Amino acid sequence: MSRFEDIDAGRLIYTCNCGWVDLGHANPVKTNRPYVGAIALWEQVYKESGPRSEYDDGYLVTYTQDMRRWGLGASETGQYFVRFGLTPAMKEAIALAIFQELSLRFEAMQGSFPFRVFSGPSSFSQEDLVSNLIGFYTALYPKTNFLVMCRPVSKEASKKVWNVTGAVDAIKNETFQPVFHSCGDCKGTPTFPKALHRIEPAEKAKRSSPPAKGVTFRDWQFDHDQRSEFEKIMRGVRARRPPF
Repeated sequence: MSRFEDIDAGRLIYTCNCGWVDLGHANPVKTNRPYVGAIALWEQVYKESGPRSEYDDGYLVTYTQDMRRWGLGASETGQYFVRFGLTPAMKEAIALAIFQELSLRFEAMQGSFPFRVFSGPSSFSQEDLVSNLIGFYTALYPKTNFLVMCRPVSKEASKKVWNVTGAVDAIKNETFQPVFHSCGDCKGTPTFPKALHRIEPAEKAKRSSPPAKGVTFRDWQFDHDQRSEFEKIMRGVRARRPPF
């Protein structure tokens, strides 16, 4: 949840081309928490490093977004099947689709009971998803300074925008497009950088049982269900096995 004090602390800034940006969300830093962060997601997809599916020619990708406050925490996790041997462009598209799906699920979770009790009104705050997107692109292209493209303004100018338009979480935004405000430091028409929407997210295959052959990206649920059924059968076999 972003506060007015975060502007002076350097955690929140207004930008001419990307609206409000939460610099914490825009940082894809790799954490010591498993599967958390855009870098952790991209490494799995790029390196094809997840456990291999026993039922199709692909592997498991697990991605988590979480929050912590007052010593408490909550998270949202997704598991996906991704086919081996895809082109780099296809991998980027799939990683973005996973990232966006989990971002939307996480924000919705934040706004639901009981999580909203300690997350406050921060769910779908206007800067959240755009800041997340900056973090995703930074994970894929770490040598590109996307924040510079956004054209950040001074702290004083950011404070003026806040004072005129109100707290950032007073305006909700359920898209990955910025919300723009009038700012004295910004000249001309605001333009969301093309570099931050150059990747088109892949379309996840609809759930079917068994999945259609050749699918490049789907939920992992079928593989999970098959493994659970196999383990159930094996438990039954062992239970019926005569002692020796």
